[in-house]
This record gives sequence, structure tokens and C-alpha cells, in this order.
Amino acid sequence: MQQKTFELDEQQLETLKKRIEQAKKSLELATEWHEKLQAVHKLRKKQELEAQIQKERQRHLARAAELRWQLDKMPASEENAAHRYLLKVQIQEANELAEQVERRLKIQHIQEQLQLGQTAVEQETTEVFSQSQLENTQSMIQETGALLQDTIALQELLQSQIDLLEQQQEVTEKLGSHFTGKSLKYNKKTKKLLAKLQKSLQQELDKMPTLLAQTGELQKLLENAYKESLRRALFRQRQLPASMAEWQTLLGEISTIPSLLLQQLLLTGRGFIQAFQQTPAQRWIVISIVLLIWLILTKGMRAWFTRIINTLDSQKERSRLVNHLLLGLSLLRMNTGSIAVTGVVLLLLWLTQPTQLTLIVTLILLLIWLGTQLLISLSWLLLSDLQPPRTKLSLQLRGLIIVLGILTVITALLHVESEEYASRLSLTALDMIDTVFMLLLALLVLPLMRIRKIMLSALSESVQGYWLLVTSLVTLLVPLGILAVSISGVIGYISLGWTVAENLSLFLLVLTGWLIARGLLADLINGLKNLALKHSSYGSLWAEDIIPLVDKVLGLALIVLAVMTFLWLSGWSSDVAIKQSMVQLYDFPLFEFADGKAFTVGHVLLTIVLLWAVFWFGGWSRQVTYRWILGNVTDTGVRHSLSVFIQYAVVLIGLLIALKAIGFDPTALTVFAGAVGVGIGFGLQNIVNNFLSGILLLVERPLRSGDLVEIGGSSGIVTQIGMGSLTLRTLDRKEIRVPNADIISAPVTNITRHSIRRTSLYVGISYEDDLHLAEKIIKSVLDDIPEVINYNKPPDELYEYHVFLWEFADFKVTFRIDYFIDMAQADWIVVKSEVLFKIWDRFKVVGITIPYLPQDVHLKRVS
Repeated sequence: MQQKTFELDEQQLETLKKRIEQAKKSLELATEWHEKLQAVHKLRKKQELEAQIQKERQRHLARAAELRWQLDKMPASEENAAHRYLLKVQIQEANELAEQVERRLKIQHIQEQLQLGQTAVEQETTEVFSQSQLENTQSMIQETGALLQDTIALQELLQSQIDLLEQQQEVTEKLGSHFTGKSLKYNKKTKKLLAKLQKSLQQELDKMPTLLAQTGELQKLLENAYKESLRRALFRQRQLPASMAEWQTLLGEISTIPSLLLQQLLLTGRGFIQAFQQTPAQRWIVISIVLLIWLILTKGMRAWFTRIINTLDSQKERSRLVNHLLLGLSLLRMNTGSIAVTGVVLLLLWLTQPTQLTLIVTLILLLIWLGTQLLISLSWLLLSDLQPPRTKLSLQLRGLIIVLGILTVITALLHVESEEYASRLSLTALDMIDTVFMLLLALLVLPLMRIRKIMLSALSESVQGYWLLVTSLVTLLVPLGILAVSISGVIGYISLGWTVAENLSLFLLVLTGWLIARGLLADLINGLKNLALKHSSYGSLWAEDIIPLVDKVLGLALIVLAVMTFLWLSGWSSDVAIKQSMVQLYDFPLFEFADGKAFTVGHVLLTIVLLWAVFWFGGWSRQVTYRWILGNVTDTGVRHSLSVFIQYAVVLIGLLIALKAIGFDPTALTVFAGAVGVGIGFGLQNIVNNFLSGILLLVERPLRSGDLVEIGGSSGIVTQIGMGSLTLRTLDRKEIRVPNADIISAPVTNITRHSIRRTSLYVGISYEDDLHLAEKIIKSVLDDIPEVINYNKPPDELYEYHVFLWEFADFKVTFRIDYFIDMAQADWIVVKSEVLFKIWDRFKVVGITIPYLPQDVHLKRVS
């Protein structure tokens, strides 16, 4: 008996709940009907008011036309001057009154919009959050901003008209001093009319500050309400049932999901059938023709793709651009059927105009199916050419993509809202479904990471460099994005999770597009360089200087385009909260100067960008100057010095421009220069000494790049003359940096200052040998070596070789051999070695000996 009573109570409770739900729906319908009636009533009143205002405006314009007719009819004589001027002012008054009517209508519209905005602000703080409400608030913020600009423009217009009337009154006052009689009477009427008109405009102008204040205050209220609503939306936690009865209700709702999905599909099918039945026969003929043309186009596109793929595939050597074009065309060819079906369905939707529910459900199913097909085909194309074949990996990817697509379809369909679809799940049930979906997404993270590792190791054999980095980043961001969404959903922040998923997906899309575009740009730049080197007489200029500059500019343009695209796709460019946060971050002060100006985060970012641009452009200008502008200067050292000067000049000018751009006054550098001067006198003395010495070296040119020099016990070839130090490369290929101050203050031997160099050798022979024969042999050796110079220059410079009998030593007779070589054409060490070898060989042939150093050995017997 108690069990039956309990069941009856449950049935009564269920019946009561249904009645309450029915009452709520009736109340919602009544409220909606009342709102629609009010909207219709307001619209009618507005239309009546607009008609009345337009009628009044036409009356003023008609009066202005009548006065203009009178003015044209009146003769332009001196006695009629005052009367004609009065008529002109009356015409001006009539036109101004007509414009005043227009302004009154505009001000009324602004006030109505302000009232609507105020009502929206009040509802924003009391109603439960909805995405449509958030979007409406954002659109109202934009409308309020436009109203604010209109009000400011209206205020400026009124002020300019009042100023003009004041000038007219002054002119009228001056003219009145020359009038008498009737003309003076007309002049007084004119002054009264101008004063009346000015007073009327001044009354309008006095209302503008209040209207501006109301508009500005409303805009701030709307922005604050939007930010608060956005915060509540993002950080709204999942609603869980609080009692067992609510859990049972939730489970009951979840159990109806299959029937709800089936109901959606049935309604979608009925929507298609209804749309097809309502489409006239003539329209079906047009639809059939359009569909036939589309199918023929897709078939032709497939054949065209096949021909291009076969042509590209037959090439033995393909660039990276061609490889990726081949991949894209293969992907399109594999999915030509899917694209054809998608096009057919989209054309049917466009031409038959079905119901909203049919349109939304069809688009969800169609686009997710097409995306799944493209992802499966792309994974197969990437893994099909690997060795060994990755069949298991391809199947795993296929399964994961299909599961993800099915889960996405179910979740998206359950979130569809439509007037035709009355059976909707509660917010608690939707939150639970979203949580389950995000949990299932989390289960995909580990398999995706494992597949990513296998795929990267497999692709590393065929894909290298830039594109391997692209693949690595893209495949890493996918599991990381899924993990972030899953964590947000698991801890209860469903809206935050979906927002993160949306923005991460857009960021991934933009990043992938930017990376691919950057890689294609790199391929294009390399191709242009090769083309310039092969077909242009200035190929080196284009390949080394002009094209790299274009590459940098296009690279920066791609970055800016990618950022703007992401801001546009994500809606951040028009989002008030995001824009204010960005502005606050950009204007965040780090420190203040003595004059009170703040140095902000934006200044730091701008400084970094400008410094990079200035120094890069300075280096580029140095290369261009050295290689091309100063290409006719034969002295490489002079060319190097001038190009360095130009680089420093460009950097200095760029730094001054950068300082001006970030708001720093360059004239304040005088104080800074004084402080730096004190530092120079102490800690920076050596640095400045080397810097000034470098300038002297570049001006006086005692050394040049390529000179063989000896500096303080170090010898080598000068490779670079910098502003702080000089670089030597020794004969054993070591790099030595010598401070410029040491070069100025210490003796420097420039071995190759002149290309002609003298070499002196000393050769000793035995006293028993023939000295004349030895002299003759040495001269013959010098004659046989072509690098040895044996001719006379002008009288001040003799370059003839000489063999002197130098001295009679203790155990040998010494010859001194002096000869000259051209360092620009021969290596003096190699020539010296050749001379000594040939003297040794010829002395040995004729029996001339080179004595050893005699030594006495004393033996002492030890007893």
C-alpha cells in the first residue's frame, strides 16, 4: 500500500513538473508576444514622428524656395541692398530650421539608442549569461561609439555655425552705419533675425555636453558590463546535480540523446523534403543545369590534376615548392568525389532555401565529414612513401580521426538551437556532455604523442630542415591544444575550455599558414637568386643584396599579416576587453624620466624592433656600398673604410630616428654626453682610445686589408680593420686581434706596402773553392727563376739583383745575395726556398762545399 502511495506521489510530482514547464513556456510565449507588440507600437510611433518631422522640414524648404524666388525677382540695386541681404538671411534661417528638424530627429534617435543601451546594461547585470547576449552587448558598444562620434561631429557643426553667425552680425552692424530710412529698418530686422537664429543654435549647443556625457557614460557602462559578462562566461563552472532526484533527471535526459539526435535527423530530412516540394519545376531545371555544370567541372579538375601530377612526378629533381604543390594536388585529386558531393549539397542548400535547422545540421554533418576525409587522405599521403611502409600507423591515425569526427558531430548537434527543435537538453546535461567529450579528447593525447614520435622519426629521412620544423610544431600543437581543452573541461570550466580550443585552433591554423608561406617564400627567394645569377649581368648584386632585402621586407609583411589575420579570425580586433587589455599592457609604465614621461612596455617593443631594423639596415648598406657603390675604387682598404663610415652614419641616423619615434628627445643627449664624458675619463678610457685610433687608421691609411705586417712581435695578413681593433691572420691561420691604440703608439712594419720586395740571403763556401765560379753559379740560378726581377726602374728605384762577396769569416767565405720579387704575383717564401735549393744543387754538381762550423774535441785520460 505504501509503495502504491509513493508511486502515486511520484506521478503527481511528475505531472506537476510538466504543468510548471508548460506554464513557463506559456509565460515565455506571452512575454515574447508582448515584446513584439511593444516593438510594433514603437515602430509605428517612430514612423509617425518621422513623417511629421519630414513634413515640417518640407515646409521650411518650401519657404526657402519662395524667398529665393523673391530674391531673384528683386533688382540688384544699391537701394535694395539691405532688403536683398534680409532676404538672404531669411533664406538662411529657413534652411537652418530645416536642418534643425533633421538634427532634432537625429538627437531623438541618439536618445532612444541611449535608453536601449541603459536597458541592456540593467538586463546584463540581472539575466543569466548567454552567448547571444554577449554578442549583442558588443555590437551595442560599437553602436554607442558611433553615436559618440556623431554627437561630437554635431557639436562641432553647431559651434562652427554659431561662429559664422557672429561674423555675420558684425558685418551687419558695420553695414547699418551706412543705411538710412527703409534700408536701416531692413538692417535692424536682419540683426534681430541673426540674433534669434544664433540663440536657437546656442540652445541646441548647450544640450550637447549633457548628451556627450550620457553617451560616454553609457559606453563605459556597456564596456564594464561586457567585461563582467565575459569574465562570468569564461569562468562559469560546471553545474552538477545537487540531489539524487536531480541526478535521476540528468540521467533521464542523457538517455534521451539517441532519440534527440534521431529527431534532429528526421526534422532535417523533412526540411529537405519540404524545401524540395516547395521548389517550382522551373527552378528545378536551373538547379539541374547548375549541378550538371558543377559535376562536369569537378571531373575536368580531376583530369587536369592528374596531368599536372604526372608531369611533376616525371621530374627527376624537384624543388621543395614543387614537392608541396604535388602533395596538395594529390590531396585534391584523392578527394575530388568528396568535394563534388560537398558542392552538390551546398548548391542545393543555396538554391532550395530549407529551414534553419536543416541548414545548420546539414552543414555540421557535411563539413565535419569533408574535414575527416581530408585529414585521412593527408595522413595516408604523408606515410605512404615511407620505408618500411607504416600501415599500422596509418590505420591508427585513420581510427583516431574517425573517432574524433564522430564525437565532434554528436557534441555539435546537441548544441544546436532552433525554434523548430523544442526538445532541448538542460544546461547541466550539456555541461556533462561537454565534460565527457573533453575527457575522451584527453584519452587521445598519449596516442597522438606516440604517433607524432613515430611519424617524425619516419619523416626525418625524407623531410629535412625547415619543413621538418613545420611538421614538428604543428604535430606538437595539436596534442597540446587537446590537453589544454581537456584540463579546462575536467576542472569544470567548460566555456573556458571551448574558448581555449577555438583560439588554439585559429592560432594553429594561422601558424601553419605562416610557416608554409614562409617556407614557400624561402624557396621562391632561392629560385630568384639562382635565376639572377644565371641570366643577369648584375646577378651578384641581385642575389647578395637586393633579393635578401626583399626577403626581409616580405618576411616582416608575412608576420604582420599573420598577426592581423589571427586578430581578425579570433575577433580580438573588435573585442573591447581584449583591446583594453592590450592597450593597458602596451602603456604599462616601467620607469619615468626626469621630465615625467613614462617608458612603457610598448616603448620596449618598439625599441627592440627599431634597433634590429637599424643595425640590419646598417650592415646591408655597408655590403651594398662596398660591393657596388664603391666598386670602382681599386684600393680595397679605402673601400672598406668608406663602407664602414657609411654603416656608422646610417646606424647613427637610424638611432636618432628611433629615439624620436619612442618619444625620447635627442637634445637631451647633451646632458647624457656630459655624464658619459665623466665615465670616459675613468672606466671607458681604453675603449674610447681604441675607437679614436681606429678612426685615425681609417683616415690616414697606414695599413690596408690584405697587407702583410709585423706589429709588436706578431706578423700576419690584415683581414679586418675595425673601429676598436685590427685582425691579423698569421701564416699558420691563427687570428690575432690587436687593439688600435697599440698600432698607433707602437712601430709597425708594413711588408707589403709596396708590392716589390727585396730579399737578402747569406751563403758561405769553403776557402778551398773557386769564388768566381760560385758567383757565376749564383747569378745563373737567379736568371733561371722567373719570379726574380732583373730590370731597372727609374733611377730612384733599382730592382736589379746583386751578388756581393760579403766577408772572409773564420771558416768560410760569405756571399750576400739581394734580389727583388713582386709580392702581388709570387710568394717570397716559396721563391726563397727555390733559390736556396738550386744553389745547393749546382754547388754540389761542381764540387763547391758549404763548410761546417769547426769544433775542437779535447780528450783527457783518466787514470
